[in-house]
Amino acid sequence: MFTTAGCCEAPTGFSAGASGSNGANLVWDDMVSATSYNVRIRPAGNANWDDTLNTVDNLYEFIGTLMSCTEYEVQVQSVCDTVSSDFSSSITFQTGDCNCSEADYCESEADDSSDEHIANVVLNTLTNTSGNNGGYGDYTNMGTVLQVDSSYTISLTPGYSGQPYQDYFMVWIDWDRNGVYDNITELAYDAGGTTTSTISGTINIPATASLGTTGMRVSMKWQGAPDVCETASDFDFGEVEDYCVELVLKDTTDGQDTVDAINEVD
Repeated sequence: MFTTAGCCEAPTGFSAGASGSNGANLVWDDMVSATSYNVRIRPAGNANWDDTLNTVDNLYEFIGTLMSCTEYEVQVQSVCDTVSSDFSSSITFQTGDCNCSEADYCESEADDSSDEHIANVVLNTLTNTSGNNGGYGDYTNMGTVLQVDSSYTISLTPGYSGQPYQDYFMVWIDWDRNGVYDNITELAYDAGGTTTSTISGTINIPATASLGTTGMRVSMKWQGAPDVCETASDFDFGEVEDYCVELVLKDTTDGQDTVDAINEVD
């Protein structure tokens, strides 16, 4: 008695699940006739597949190459001696880390923002115009996509209820995504002095920054440089706003430092 290898059929028992914010694990039944397998993946709704990858095992792991908080569609195909099967039916999964508000960042808030507040923040595709938020504004439902090893212009505007005051802007981004702002190493922008009008500068995204959704804090303080975790007891006048940004790999295919990005991080 013997068993033939049979036809070259698409893998059965196919399942997929996210592994953190930038990875996924795929597994399927080992098919008798298959010598290897092709895996293809794309963000759900895209017309074109991103990649077709080959493996000799009946599993595949994406490590640090996927975008966080993104729904993906995947299929798998058997490669036999002389032919290949159809691709399997699609299955979907969503990577994690959809909102940096899940991180336990230190609190920061000005005691009084009735006279001066952050009126406008512009970074890449993020544009947020706001009023007096009582010393702190939570805008972690807003953000933009930033490529590592790239530079972006940031524009910050103070707002006043009456006469203008001298205010100092600073911005921090949690580069290593550990839920803690470092006052020195994660300082992304320092205005270098006070202003009463819109001020612009450059934020350089480190090539070593951890990929995924992370926190960005914008702080404006009257007459002096703020600290990232400064609270009302030492922070008399001004305002703080928190955002989420998405750090992704640099796109080198077209020589541009920017990508089509989202204005809102769900």
